[in-house]
Amino acid sequence: MDKLQQQFLRDGYVVAHSQALQDLVYEVKSAFETKFYSRFGGDPSTNRNLIKRFADSVELASLFASCELLALVRGLGVASPVYCGPVVSHYTHSDLTGNSYGLPWHQDFPSMASSSNAAIVWISVNACSEKTHSIEVAPGHHTQGLLLGVQKDNGYILTDQAFADSRVLDIAVGDVLLLSPYLPHRTFVNPSSNAYKLSFSRRFDDLECPHWPEQKFANAYGVCIDRTMYTNKITS
Repeated sequence: MDKLQQQFLRDGYVVAHSQALQDLVYEVKSAFETKFYSRFGGDPSTNRNLIKRFADSVELASLFASCELLALVRGLGVASPVYCGPVVSHYTHSDLTGNSYGLPWHQDFPSMASSSNAAIVWISVNACSEKTHSIEVAPGHHTQGLLLGVQKDNGYILTDQAFADSRVLDIAVGDVLLLSPYLPHRTFVNPSSNAYKLSFSRRFDDLECPHWPEQKFANAYGVCIDRTMYTNKITS
């Protein structure tokens, strides 16, 4: 067992660095800034839609499917990685688009309801720290399994919102954060920062997980199509 897997099992997270992945992330960052962020304007709804479109971009899909990243996931013990749901975007800013919003303490597993042997890959196109915006984790608490909480529209929000041993992570551009689906974490918002933070996460289930067949290999994600959008456009 290598050091990354040891830390992942002990703390519930690990920040990994490789030059190859850093190069890929910088390519993604460049694509976002030149093709998408350059189209940002005064309408928060349009800006958020641009972020969603980038979450579906070829550049980001290539990053999450890269051999280097999949090797990291497998190295943590996810033997046969399969995607669990879409790429999720996380935009943090004090402007109207971000509205200083951040998720409170939560765990991801109830929003997956799938493989218990899984990993969440979290990548930011900006440097993260207490000086800007980041992600805060509660190391080791993943070993307690599912904590007391309430399932809400924005996730499984924990009832206990106090973790004395929590850490705000420093993550360089190009580094990859890998999380256990049971690790309590939340968005860290610095209200005095004028910078934006844009990160993306994707969940990886393990086809070899011994418990998943009991659930017939189901997960909580589905496809929802707005059948009225086209008709609303042509009648408005």
